[in-house]
This record gives sequence, structure tokens and C-alpha cells, in this order.
Amino acid sequence: MLVGSLEMNNSNLGNGNVAAQAGGGLHNSGQAALTNSAVVQNQADTGAGIYNAGTLIATNSTLSRNAGPGNAASPNGPGLYNHSGEATLNNVTIHLTIGPSIFAHGGRISVGNTIISSVSGQSACGGTGEVNSNGYNLASDQSCTFLNQPSDVTGVNPDLNSITSPTQSAAYHTPKLGSPVVDAGNPALPGSSSTACVASDQRGLARPQSRQCDIGAVEIVVYRIYLPLMTK
Repeated sequence: MLVGSLEMNNSNLGNGNVAAQAGGGLHNSGQAALTNSAVVQNQADTGAGIYNAGTLIATNSTLSRNAGPGNAASPNGPGLYNHSGEATLNNVTIHLTIGPSIFAHGGRISVGNTIISSVSGQSACGGTGEVNSNGYNLASDQSCTFLNQPSDVTGVNPDLNSITSPTQSAAYHTPKLGSPVVDAGNPALPGSSSTACVASDQRGLARPQSRQCDIGAVEIVVYRIYLPLMTK
């Protein structure tokens, strides 16, 4: 349990952690900042990925495959469970959660440029606490009723690739070609405000890689081949 302060950058939390009650990856009752990091494959009855009762800021980070005990489905927010305090998410990917990816019990959550996606048959969001949209989010179903901005997209599969787990950096999911998150992030100059996309993605690649930044922690990289002009 974290009761002080934590600044985590370019790191993985978990990948097999099991908590008896709450917070398999991170149990925060203090101040925690996650940047370019991942919380992957943790288990707990409540908040298997992150249980927050303090101040949490997650930026350019990935939460993936977090679940209840025994890797089973849990209704108690196995992605992020916000018990109280305040959680702010920008350019975050919460994917393949076995249960609600975001559960708002109390406190306040703010989300922007974020993917909220649980496995098929599981609601992406739950709880009755306060959640505010900063726009440009995508949810895999209609349960995230707080996504009420014109730029928010609900009920759509984010169409991401399987997780990539580099040996010296944090795990991530890249968008597939044609994914609805591509070029769907905030069109403002990346890094220009607290609600704009972050200037670089989880891997350190500059945003945008195409016309506009992508929703989520990682930009798609599209390689183009330029052929010389042939004339007679």
C-alpha cells in the first residue's frame, strides 16, 4: 500500500501480482504519478490494477488484463477502482480488463484521450461516483455514461494489437491499421494544455505520427514507401 508519494516512469507494475483484498498492481492512499508505464495482469477482489484512495495521475500508461481472483471476472473495477480522492487520466489505454475498466465508487475521475475497453461480455465502466470527460475518449460499450462530449466515442471496439512487452520498457498495445482510435485524439497542439494529447507517446515517439494524435497511450506508426517518379 502506498501512503506517501510515488513517481513511476517507464516501468511495469505487476505481471502476476495477487492481492488478498485490493490493489493488485497499486494500492494508492497517497500521491502517485504514473508516466510511460504499465499495470499488467494483476489480480485482486477490488481494483486489481489500481485501487485509488488518494491522488493519482496516469499519463501515457497502459492497464491490461487485470482481473479478479483466479483471473476471473470481477465487478469491482479490476482496471481502476476509484474509492475516493482524485484520479486524472490522459492518453491512457485500459484494455482487456476482466470486469469494469473504470469503477467510480467515490471521489472524482477525469479522463481524456483515453481508451476504456473490457473483454467481451464485461461492462467497461461501473459505479455511481463522479467521472468527468475531457473529451476524445473511446469506450468499448455504452456503460461509460459520463462520456458525453461530442468527441467521445462509445460502443466501439478499439481494435488494438496484442500486448507488446519490451525487455527494457513498459508494455503497451498498438492500434491496428484502421482502428477507430487513429487520428481521433484532441486536435490541439500536443503538450499545449492539460487536456491536449501528451507531446510524445508511451514509447517516446512524437505526437502526432499522422494527421492528428491517436487516442490511448501509443501512436500508430504508418510506414510510407516513396517511389521515384518515372517519366518517358
